[in-house]
Amino acid sequence: MENRSCRVVTFEELVKFKAFLVVLKHNVAVSKIEMEAASSLILLSENTM
Repeated sequence: MENRSCRVVTFEELVKFKAFLVVLKHNVAVSKIEMEAASSLILLSENTM
């Protein structure tokens, strides 16, 4: 089994990420579920790099 270490996300990074999602939601017609899925995938990919 592969050993993956997770990076701790700072509060500042979370604020920037939330702001990005708010801007995205206003510019793209997506549902809340799609936004939650996208945010989860982005955070997961950030933590696995």
